[in-house]
Amino acid sequence: MKQTLWTENEWEIAPDGIPTRHAARVIIISEDGHTFLMNGHDRLNPNYHWWFTVGGGIDPGETAQQAAVREMREETGWEISETQLIGPVIERIGKFEFTDRVRRQIEYIYLVYTPRFNTDNSGWTRTENQLIDAAQWIPIHELQQLGETGLIFPPELKNLIPEIYSNGWDETCVKINEYNE
Repeated sequence: MKQTLWTENEWEIAPDGIPTRHAARVIIISEDGHTFLMNGHDRLNPNYHWWFTVGGGIDPGETAQQAAVREMREETGWEISETQLIGPVIERIGKFEFTDRVRRQIEYIYLVYTPRFNTDNSGWTRTENQLIDAAQWIPIHELQQLGETGLIFPPELKNLIPEIYSNGWDETCVKINEYNE
């Protein structure tokens, strides 16, 4: 029998005892040189904040692309189609501590170009409303400095987003394995 955490059943306990889920995320780049990031905190350590892309768990029966489109709509209010997604530009096996547990998240991170839009957080879950402190457009030229604080996840975004904005995506999917399995 599978053990699960939280009522959303997003985190299955893997055989090694680590809560694990698959997720889809979206790097959003505007035509005028901004990227959309969210800032959140850990419910058990409210003073620890970090920036991250839009995204979340892949629901049963959903593809990574479908999840990316759904998460984009739920977290920003902006509608996109699967055909607008580029990539994945990153495939990441992430390891992080959240709510006092080490967790593993297998992520498919896509790219989408949009005009800057006004966000609508009416699709946020109760948990997102409790843990997300900001959702905003950040000038891409400020990412390097923000990334030096160690507060962007994954950290590779501080270099990858400016590179993509300046030169386009080179169709190389960056592989990140924080577990080194």
